[in-house]
Amino acid sequence: MPVQGDVSTLSAVAEPDEWEKERQAIIRDMIRHEDALRDHRLSYLLTLNGFLFAALAFAWRENDGESIPLVCLLAAVGFVVGLSAYAGQMTSNQAVTKLRDLAHDPDPPVLGLTSAEQDQYSVSRWNKALVPWNVLPKLLIVIWPSIAVARIVTALVSWLASEL
Repeated sequence: MPVQGDVSTLSAVAEPDEWEKERQAIIRDMIRHEDALRDHRLSYLLTLNGFLFAALAFAWRENDGESIPLVCLLAAVGFVVGLSAYAGQMTSNQAVTKLRDLAHDPDPPVLGLTSAEQDQYSVSRWNKALVPWNVLPKLLIVIWPSIAVARIVTALVSWLASEL
């Protein structure tokens, strides 16, 4: 009799129902693993951005033009980190989609609800689009270049005011 979760103990004489149950358990474990990776990526994204925003506060403190290169560098690093996190999250979404497709049930309730149940309980596309692992990387990809532009504009306005 195979042990739940241990693929190495499956024998060729396993009952079809037992194998299907084991297969579903393996797919579920693989999805859990992807979810853990997603959580780690999001933690790294937020931690690194916290450090970048703290460095930005120190760099922006000076109102002279000397801080512009540092602010732009921090913004570039933040932008690249956001792109990297976004790419990782998209890869994770594709992996989970592939795992769901491997299940014999075309719509297994791996998220707690099947697609039909999500429709029944009015889980909208907006709710799915606004989850942190989808929103935060995109938001940071937009915020960091905006910070660089704001710093440059602030310096230009300050320079123009001093010239007049």
